[in-house]
Amino acid sequence: MFRMKLLFIKRIFITGILSGGLFCAVTAFAGVKAQSGCLPHTVVQAETDVAELRKQLAHWDKRYHTQGVSEVSDETYDQMRARLVTLEQCYGQQTPVRLPSSVRYTMKHPVVHSGVRKAASDNEVEQWLRHRKNVRIQPKVDGVAVSLVYSHGKLTHMISRGDGHHGLDWTEKARHIPAIPQGITTELTDVILQGEIFLRRDGHVQSRDGGKNLRSVTAGLLMRQANDEQLRELDVFIWAWPGGATDMQYYLNTLTEWGFPLTAQYTKPVSGPESAAEQREAWYRQPMPFAGDGVVLKQMPPQDTSRWQTGHNHWSLAWKYPVQTAVTEVRHVQFPVGRTGRITVLLSVEPVIIDGKTIKRVAMGSLAVWMKQRIHPGDLIVVGLQGHGIPKVREVIRKTETPPELYVPGKEDFHRTSCLTYTPRCRQQYLARLVWLGKQLGMNGTGVRSWGKLADHYTFSGLLDWMLLDEEQLKAALGKVRGVNFYRQGNAARQKPFSVWLNALGVPGKSPLPADWSLFRQESRLKTERNHYAQALEAEGVVASLQLQGVDGFTGTNPDSHN
Repeated sequence: MFRMKLLFIKRIFITGILSGGLFCAVTAFAGVKAQSGCLPHTVVQAETDVAELRKQLAHWDKRYHTQGVSEVSDETYDQMRARLVTLEQCYGQQTPVRLPSSVRYTMKHPVVHSGVRKAASDNEVEQWLRHRKNVRIQPKVDGVAVSLVYSHGKLTHMISRGDGHHGLDWTEKARHIPAIPQGITTELTDVILQGEIFLRRDGHVQSRDGGKNLRSVTAGLLMRQANDEQLRELDVFIWAWPGGATDMQYYLNTLTEWGFPLTAQYTKPVSGPESAAEQREAWYRQPMPFAGDGVVLKQMPPQDTSRWQTGHNHWSLAWKYPVQTAVTEVRHVQFPVGRTGRITVLLSVEPVIIDGKTIKRVAMGSLAVWMKQRIHPGDLIVVGLQGHGIPKVREVIRKTETPPELYVPGKEDFHRTSCLTYTPRCRQQYLARLVWLGKQLGMNGTGVRSWGKLADHYTFSGLLDWMLLDEEQLKAALGKVRGVNFYRQGNAARQKPFSVWLNALGVPGKSPLPADWSLFRQESRLKTERNHYAQALEAEGVVASLQLQGVDGFTGTNPDSHN
């Protein structure tokens, strides 16, 4: 079975060609929504988001088209463009993307640059290959699409893809790129080649290095007025010879003889879905001389180039690599408080898939980290995976213009000795203390839900109020099975040694502990932090409760000396 034989986790991509890219149609593929369909927006919210996205993209486009500068990664730009198209399609607000007024595509392509449809799933690849023969696979090089026009063997024009019909005249740039032959040996009057100009990076591993924004760097070199010395680092991968040879081996040999060896090196036959998957995985993992965002499966295109169109063609299919980052919208911002009073920040986001993993929540770490960016619901952020697959915020792409008010807890309200008793404001830290206490005392099956039910059912006040409940009361709040288990676990906890109880209560410090509370209080006076914590435990009635329950070490006996 195809799905069982794939060498990598199944990836899902959004299909579609987006209009308006300078060099190639922007692909809506990355950061795929975990649930299909339109984004959960009201009409008013959608109108606002569309306006903000258009404004942001227009700014990036102007910088990109007029100065060759990209302020965001290629992957992020593609996803933002895809997001806009999705909103426009869902809410009927589609408008063409317009180039900055200073950019005009004036040079006509001899043959139209056709678009490539993107596979939405592995299954679509399988279906596409099922009824096709003589299929080849090539890497989808991450660069800038161009036409190279040779007349009587001499290079006469290099034209950017533009809108597929017309592009920019980059012939002068081609003169400074050694990898582009200025002449070829042929008896043909005219030769038209289509391919990708890219920044050569030997040893590039896509699965490890990602795109590194090399497409934008390449575009910048070609867009600048001056001829940068780095143009010498550019190379070209030819992926089409419109109207050329129909015999594949002759086709590849001829391109090599003309000075385009990469085409033969990276064009492989595929016998079916399994071999295509194996080659795709190999190119994703092994060193290559270029960045690539996937592979293209293709048959020989029609010889009659008048049938070629800028939209999707029927003879090729792109199969993208998994994305490295994803653009997503923040839905909620929470500020969990831990047992020691440490405040962290947790973002709930619109679900996205990165490297086969569905991301719904992103931890930002400490409150101080959040304060630097102040991320709110409605903001668009870029999320990536770090070590062990942990999602992290890479950057904030767009701040919402109407951020909602957030309750942000202050450090002065939560600290090591706060919330030893229950109040609504203290709920998170109070329950976190109980969860820690239960875990350290070996009370299995007493998680935050059980503690929360007890605290709510009996309106707890002190940290150890649960020790006053009998078996029937526990069953009334937790149910028969959980109640009996909790009762037994609680009885066993009462027999734990003094040192275990001190750790369960969260007493700071790692130095050796004395045998009982009176000795501990004498020693703790020499340690300010411990002394302060011990005073808080006494003031909040925790020590008195343990004495009342007869817990060893709090009644004057030495549990560690009992054998």
